[in-house]
Order: sequence, then structure tokens, then C-alpha cells
Amino acid sequence: MNMNYHEFEPPSHLRGSVHSFWLLQEKHTPHTEEHMFFPERLVRLVFYQGDSYVGLPGGPLEMLPQTYLMGFQSGPLRAVSRGFARVLGVELYPWAAMRLLGLEKVHSTHFLEVGVLLERLGRQISALLRLESGREALELLEDWLSSRSQVVNLEPNPATLAATRLYVSKGQGKISEIAEELGISTRQLERGFVSTVGISAKQLARTIRFEEAHNRILLEPRLSLTELAFELGFADQAHFNREFKAFSSLNPTTFIGHVLRRYENTEQLLPDELSALYNRSSTLR
Repeated sequence: MNMNYHEFEPPSHLRGSVHSFWLLQEKHTPHTEEHMFFPERLVRLVFYQGDSYVGLPGGPLEMLPQTYLMGFQSGPLRAVSRGFARVLGVELYPWAAMRLLGLEKVHSTHFLEVGVLLERLGRQISALLRLESGREALELLEDWLSSRSQVVNLEPNPATLAATRLYVSKGQGKISEIAEELGISTRQLERGFVSTVGISAKQLARTIRFEEAHNRILLEPRLSLTELAFELGFADQAHFNREFKAFSSLNPTTFIGHVLRRYENTEQLLPDELSALYNRSSTLR
């Protein structure tokens, strides 16, 4: 597979709202046509030029939109991609995605609705991607988000501070302890979490831990699952296995088998290149 992947940190005024920007150009081979979108801890806005089809595993596939939003999906999506693709993406923290993109929620079975707010931007970026002007498209997206950040309220509040702590702790913080540190009740914090972050604190913590486990296995497929479960704060191996399967529909050992075969079929891709086939690691900077 031919792949050209670059990730970019956001400018200082967007940190805390934007995790990263990325540009990807790739030519799919028979080994990489079939892949999966697994649940992630961030909201992903993507501008896509290529031939790709997605749907629930075992169900019908639909053409991937040129502009799409992926939020906190409950399970994996199957994707089939053919030929050459040019892609620009931005990974947003959910509380920022709610405001910057005008979202009412950040979770969906498939894709979040792309509202009128993004239609014109999507057309402009798609045109630039077709012209192979990825850097210009990136600059346009960055400028658009910067402009939006000046007209919406992105000031931190207890819910966003609590969510940030969950990201930093890789989903292991207890909401009751965080609430006590912030000087409010657990009930108050939980209510504010759903309205401000767009998802419950428990679901965010679970998603963060799943993606952390997913990414660790992806990059270190021969690591000890028992040690990983302990490191990520699971009660035991059985708890870890249940949570991993709930998000991926696969048990961890089956996923490891897929990853090892992926390494064999992609002719020893570098870890960061292989990671781009699945999800990028999304720790808080």
C-alpha cells in the first residue's frame, strides 16, 4: 500500500478544542480494501476524496460522504475502500465539537449529521483536495475553526475540566472524586457533563479506555493482555475482555490475530503508518 500520512498540532489558540489535524493520501491494495472504523474518544470531522463504502458489519454498505462527522459510535463500522484517496481530518474534543460545529449530540450509530454550517466549507475543501492542494485545504480548515472559536463560548466549566481529567487519566478518573475536587456534587457534574460534553462521563471514560487498549494492541500486538488490563484499571481480565468486545465486537485475542496478519500483509509498515489504517492515538496534549 502506498501511504503518505502527516499529523499537525493545532495553533496555540485552538489547543483544548482541537487535538490534531491530519492529511492522508493512500492507494488501497487488495490487502487494505477491507478495514474497520472503531469507536474513538474524539469527534472526527473528515473531508474525503475517494471511493469508499461503509456500514454496520454484516449489513449493506453506503458510499462514504465527501464530508462526514464521526462521534462516539457504539460499535465498529465496516469500510471498503478502493483506489486512491485524499483525506483531510481534524480531531476535536467533544465539548468543542458541540460548539464549533453546532452539534446537538456527539454520539451516533453511524455518522453525525453535517449541518448547513459545514456545507460551504465542505465544498471548498473538497475542491482543494481534488486539486491536490492539501496544505491549502488544511489552512482553510484551520482559519474556519479559528473564526468559529471567536464567536462561540469555549470557556472551560466544571464539566469540561472533568472531561479533560478523564482524557489525562486515560479514562480511569472517578467522577465522584473529580466532582469533590471541583467543589460540586456528583449529580450536578453528571448533568452538566451530558449537556456540555454531549455524552455521559461513564461512557466517555469507557470509550477512552477502549481506544487506549485498542491502540496499545495495534502498536504492540504481542504485549500481555493481563498486564494491559491491570494498567488500564480494569477489575480483571474478564472485565477487560467484556469491555473490549462491547466496543469492537471482537475479543482481544481475535483482534490481535487481525493486527498480526495486517503486519504481514502490509510488508512491515512503520507503526505510525499502520496506526493510520485504524485510529490515531488520541491522548491529550
